[in-house]
Amino acid sequence: MEEDDDDDDTINNTTATANKKKRKAKLTTSALLTILKPYFWPHATSTSATLNRVRAISTWLCVLLSKVCSIGAPIFIGKASTALTRLEYGQAMWYSVYYAGARLGSMVFNECQGLLYLFVAQAAFVELSEVTFEHLHSLSLDWHLRKKLGETIRSMDRGIGACDSLMRYLFLYLMPAVGEMIVVIIIFASYFDYFPLAVAVFVFVYVYALLTILLTLWRKKFRNRVVKSDNDWHDICTDSLINFETVKYFTGEDYEIKRFVKSIERYQSGSVNVKASLSTLNISQQVLVQACLATCLSLAIVSIRNRMDCCVSFGC
Repeated sequence: MEEDDDDDDTINNTTATANKKKRKAKLTTSALLTILKPYFWPHATSTSATLNRVRAISTWLCVLLSKVCSIGAPIFIGKASTALTRLEYGQAMWYSVYYAGARLGSMVFNECQGLLYLFVAQAAFVELSEVTFEHLHSLSLDWHLRKKLGETIRSMDRGIGACDSLMRYLFLYLMPAVGEMIVVIIIFASYFDYFPLAVAVFVFVYVYALLTILLTLWRKKFRNRVVKSDNDWHDICTDSLINFETVKYFTGEDYEIKRFVKSIERYQSGSVNVKASLSTLNISQQVLVQACLATCLSLAIVSIRNRMDCCVSFGC
């Protein structure tokens, strides 16, 4: 009976361990913000903390100024066209200069943002790497014995890189683009006093965002397979070389090479699927962008025609 009880306990412990392994750790919003904090408010690295924070603040300031110049430039070229139709050549030239200056300012601020963010990303990379490496050393020996070295190092490198990608695409590109879209819609509805154009832009942007989210979720399964196969072939390579003496002792070179080649083939096959799905996403996005452009230009032509008919009818 005692032996049966011991066996039951062993089975229960094994089941509990398996369930724990199946559980996926969930990253809360507060934990995510804590991880991304070095990108917004970095600490001291090779340079002082104050200098790193000035660079971080300057990055967001450059993003704002770049978007302001980008939004203002078309307004100046529009005023230049209006002045030209009224035979105000001097005003048209000045507005053309303002347009060129706004375009130049947008490009300069965008380049400054990229340069400043490079220093911010480097400081954040150092800080996150230090925290992660310190955390790995704080774990128990049992954890290190159960983990695979190649997979652990690869996951550490990929996790830090994911933080940088999240900052670039979400906070430096996506959120400023959404803000720019809202301002443009307001300008179409108020400054140009043409509500249908504002509605058209909003609808296309909404469909664009929805399509991007759906296709990205569809692509996620391909990305997961590539990540798993990438971990596998790095893990096989690292563990095989670390246990070089054992492999030689049992003459397992051919077996290790076959495992390595198969893992590489799986990785390459998955990479093709990822690239194909990305091409599908890009083509779908471009179809929507060009459809939006054609619709907006058509609405602009209709508006000009209606105003010309109004002028002919009322003699204005």
